[in-house]
Amino acid sequence: MASISEPVIFREFCPLYYLLNAIPTKIQKGFRSIVVYLTALDTNSDYIAVGSSIGMLYLYCRHLNRMRKYNFERWDPDRSVSAVLRTQALLCIDIGADGI
Repeated sequence: MASISEPVIFREFCPLYYLLNAIPTKIQKGFRSIVVYLTALDTNSDYIAVGSSIGMLYLYCRHLNRMRKYNFERWDPDRSVSAVLRTQALLCIDIGADGI
C-alpha cells in the first residue's frame, strides 16, 4: 500500500528585491503611462525568467548576477502561447559558456 506524503510547501529563502528592483513598475508609451504586471515566472539552477504584461522577458543569470531583457512586443498577447511557455523556450536556448 502506498503511503501518503506530506504536501510540499515552497518557501523563499531570501527576498528577491534585487530582481524586482531591476524591473520597472511603469513604462511610458507616447503620452500614456502603462503599469507593468508580472505575468510569468520560470526558474532553473542557472536562470530566473520573469515575463511581463508589456511583452518583455527579463532573464536573470544567477552565476553572473546580470539581468537581460528581451522584447516580445510583436507577439499577439491573445495567442494561446502563454508567457510561461515563451520563457521556457528562451531558457532552452544554449546561451554559451561566456554567459548571456
